[in-house]
Amino acid sequence: MNSMKFSDKLTALAFAMLLAVPGFSAAGTPAEKSPAAGKSYIPAYEEWLDHAGILEKYWLNPTAFGTPAGKFPTWRCNDGSLITPEHFVCPDEAPPKGDAKMPEIFRLDFVRMMSRQTFAYGALFNLTGNPECLRLHQAGVRYLLEYARDPDGVFYTVIDSSGHGGPARKQRNAQDLSYALVGLAMNAYLTHDPRVIDTIVRTERYIFDNYYDRETQLMKWVLENSASDKADQKELVAVLDQLNAYMLLVWRLVPESEIPAFSDDITAALKSMNRHYLSEDGLCFRGCLERPECSGDNARHSDYGHTVKGFTMELLAASRLGDRDIREQALRGMLATVNRAATPDGREWYENSRNSGASWWVYAELDQAALTLNLEGEYEIQEQLRLWLNKYTDRKYGELRFGRKQHLWRNGMHSSEHALWGYLMSQGIRERKCLRDRKCSRTEAGTPVMNTVLYFSETANPAKVFPYQFSGDVADTKKLPGGITRVSFRNIRLPDPMTK
Repeated sequence: MNSMKFSDKLTALAFAMLLAVPGFSAAGTPAEKSPAAGKSYIPAYEEWLDHAGILEKYWLNPTAFGTPAGKFPTWRCNDGSLITPEHFVCPDEAPPKGDAKMPEIFRLDFVRMMSRQTFAYGALFNLTGNPECLRLHQAGVRYLLEYARDPDGVFYTVIDSSGHGGPARKQRNAQDLSYALVGLAMNAYLTHDPRVIDTIVRTERYIFDNYYDRETQLMKWVLENSASDKADQKELVAVLDQLNAYMLLVWRLVPESEIPAFSDDITAALKSMNRHYLSEDGLCFRGCLERPECSGDNARHSDYGHTVKGFTMELLAASRLGDRDIREQALRGMLATVNRAATPDGREWYENSRNSGASWWVYAELDQAALTLNLEGEYEIQEQLRLWLNKYTDRKYGELRFGRKQHLWRNGMHSSEHALWGYLMSQGIRERKCLRDRKCSRTEAGTPVMNTVLYFSETANPAKVFPYQFSGDVADTKKLPGGITRVSFRNIRLPDPMTK
């Protein structure tokens, strides 16, 4: 593949294809504005399952499966139909003018999106136990391992219609490399497959050996200039998404001999974020540095979504590292961000001071942070979760209704993680409340009955399973047909500190 042509196409067409999303809202309020006594806005397990079923409707449409299965398409319409040369304008869009032809970018499938869709199937399986989601998740893993890497094992950015990957290796950016691993990280969590874990460890080592400058504590964006990317770019997501996409989820699963180096790299990522991208007041992250688009009210990636994601990743990492200073900094930053992002009536999120609504992924990140703060007793949830579950879902075709549901930067990753995270936090919050109020039902032995159920592959070691990014006590495990293990957890909490 001609990598320069790819870069030109990406520069010219990517933003044109990211359709504007309508403003919409969610809510959260500081603790002092809590809802009326006795009123709960925390959805029940059944509501999360119903929501997951709506998400599945879009992703279990056979048009999402790819040919072969696992080569998930980057481009589909909101009704699930595929983008093809004959069908490149979706039914809910304006018809093409004149002899318009399908943009060339539609002929490219992005590895990061295949991996993110692989993650989505895994997250939905973890929540629902649906064996079809597990089958598709495994298909995505097989494709990533067999076809999405170059002969030296480095993941491509894109695969063209002829099956060729590109661009040139040094022009692949650090963020895309991180997201090539997000579906594999979910697989490692669900299956404990040593081949997958080894691939992640090897790729992590490649990224930190080649992209991370230990002297300046900066993660490079690319190693070689292209038409769209420059080697001297300083991007928050180059380092942040190493933590977010795979490092924190697989940390507890890497071989014991690799844990010290892996932990050192997580610590290095935290230092990089705080040294270079944290604002002077410590309450937000700058999205990029030293370019015109990196400053001002609408600075690149300097939004509530990237900021709250950054602080949330720091909270999870600091909890495992036992770093009280970063943990407290992360809690302060998360709380400041959700407070700034809440509209005056407390029912909605917005993305920045000039935007009356938040895009789907910013909404998801703010929800997840607000739930985590609620678990820690720092923030009171109001109606935003029910608005998300009820008002913004597409019950006809599945998924959420804002903008195009699937393109080069969107598929089911954020919505499925939101469902899984939301369920876990809801259960944890509810369990703590019932224990505090002494209203939990109890077993004959007096143990509170408040289980959080998740599903894993039968290959996962029952002694090493955990509830996604969090910790919990295993209450029960049960083998089910189809190679599935159901695990019940209690006491959902932030990650436990590492054992020395």
